[in-house]
Amino acid sequence: MTQRYKNRTALTDRRRRLRMNQTKAEYVLWQELRAKRTGYKFYRQFNIGSFIVDFYCEPCHLIIE
Repeated sequence: MTQRYKNRTALTDRRRRLRMNQTKAEYVLWQELRAKRTGYKFYRQFNIGSFIVDFYCEPCHLIIE
């Protein structure tokens, strides 16, 4: 069975700050991923355990850091 991850509310402020201070490369990549041109839904600044990853796609089990 696949484990589903859920964002922890304790890290909400940190995730928000990371989104506001993203690099140009992260911004460009996010513009492509959010347009769903890949056919998959991606999450930005998603936490898995105690780690916050830049981009996460659950169906693909893909993390982009």
